[in-house]
Amino acid sequence: MQKKLKEEGLVCYSVCLDDPDEPKSAEQANRFLKEQKAEFDHFLLKEKVDDWTKKLGIVGPPAIFVFGRDGKLAKTFKAEQSDDNPDGSVTYAKIEPFVREQLKRKE
Repeated sequence: MQKKLKEEGLVCYSVCLDDPDEPKSAEQANRFLKEQKAEFDHFLLKEKVDDWTKKLGIVGPPAIFVFGRDGKLAKTFKAEQSDDNPDGSVTYAKIEPFVREQLKRKE
């Protein structure tokens, strides 16, 4: 999605939530991103699972946080079942239409 929509203003960041005390986790995440030819910044969150699940309001990855041009959180896509997401999946097919809508906004 970054490659497809960057000319329209999309900016992506990746955050690895793996255990920071497990060095191979970061290596695996970096290898995966290189294989995918990811063209965005990637960060390793150095917090324990209980800390980031509470702060981010998610039970685990994957989760996509979409921010508007105003810098405010517009929507969170979580890998959890809900009325909006009965199968609990996070897919680009679900996210991209919302992202495109946000990119059209001026502010």
